[in-house]
Amino acid sequence: MRRREVTASLLVPALTTAALLAGLLAPPVAQAAPAGDQPDTATPAGKALVHVAGGHGSTTKKSRRQYRIVLSREASITWLGETASGRVGIGTFSARGLVAGWARLGHVTKPWATITWRERGADRPTFTLARVSAPRVNRDGRLVFVAHSAKRLPRTLRHATVSIRRAAYQPRSYPLEFSRLTVTSDVGMHLTATSDTSATLNFDQYDDTGWSACTAPAAIAMSSPAPVQYAQGTCGDVTYEPTDSDGNPQVVWPTFTMKTTGVSEVTTILSVSLTDDTTAGQFDYYWFLGSWQRGGVIVSDAVASG
Repeated sequence: MRRREVTASLLVPALTTAALLAGLLAPPVAQAAPAGDQPDTATPAGKALVHVAGGHGSTTKKSRRQYRIVLSREASITWLGETASGRVGIGTFSARGLVAGWARLGHVTKPWATITWRERGADRPTFTLARVSAPRVNRDGRLVFVAHSAKRLPRTLRHATVSIRRAAYQPRSYPLEFSRLTVTSDVGMHLTATSDTSATLNFDQYDDTGWSACTAPAAIAMSSPAPVQYAQGTCGDVTYEPTDSDGNPQVVWPTFTMKTTGVSEVTTILSVSLTDDTTAGQFDYYWFLGSWQRGGVIVSDAVASG
């Protein structure tokens, strides 16, 4: 297998005029570009790490966990990722270049980012994990993000940085497998989208050979927007119940709305009991199993990922 090389994009000698015009490779750069500069003609060829650093930022709280972050014009934006030549390169974005290249970086969903700032007198940065989205450049040429953060953000981010994770791998064909919701350590379920308007809920069990399909309940196939009730079935130490303790039906609920919203999704309301302990009663649970776009592109997974 060919050894991958990390080279600064300014050192790649084989840049062609066509590649530069297409914006696939980074032009020669000596230092990171300020965030408010004019758009770059270069971006990585696909997914990349992105780091925004320098100056102070400000935040405005929009809702309970949502903030608008405005970064300094002096902030620099750098990336590390694959170039069109197949090598791994390091280059820069301007603020407008990052915004223009956001989709090319693979960010269909809100990517995870680590936001840091310096509290007065602190000897190390304060870190928080957040989802970032809706990048834009305001009238002052400053880069703006919407951030969803469980940790409270201060109004001023001193010496702010935003490090954005590479986009997660996004399959673009059917069948489309979503992450497994593990009910216990060795019993779970996962959704498979089979077309724009159909999906199957699979019940799984783990043994010495890995995950495999449960004998019961049988997989639930869905091709209409009507909710489907669970059939009672025992898999490992869990029994899936068709109703909760009050007699309400437990269902998997498909919403196939490609024609109107461009997105389909499946959610579930389930109730389980423990196979070896009938006195424990039942446990009710609500879960989002996944959503996808036309053609087989994951929008939101059952489990948060990059």
